[in-house]
Amino acid sequence: MEDHRVDRHRSTVLTKAVIRAADGLRLSHTELASVISISVDTVRRMHSESHVLDENSKAWELAGLLVQLYCGLDAITAGDTSSAQAWMRNQNKDLHDVPIKLIRHVAGLVRTVTYVGAKRSRI
Repeated sequence: MEDHRVDRHRSTVLTKAVIRAADGLRLSHTELASVISISVDTVRRMHSESHVLDENSKAWELAGLLVQLYCGLDAITAGDTSSAQAWMRNQNKDLHDVPIKLIRHVAGLVRTVTYVGAKRSRI
């Protein structure tokens, strides 16, 4: 019984974290759904706290990466959410694309997280 509560707690924590990350990056429900490979209806249920991510799902892994991206950008921008939001929606010469477009695909999300992590390690 205790393991189920721990799993539920972990799922609740990541679900809330990915919602905060999406809000901080100003991702729409449709954009978040695309990034973590779930339906828009599921995103809505997550926002209303009637759904949590399953720890054994692809969405769980992708949500973890998105949270990592958000935390990295938050560190780089010293908490300036408008700068992080602008960074996500403007062309990046190093990534050769707009980050919001890249993160819609697993390889692009991983590449973007890796890039931000490398930039973050320099500060």
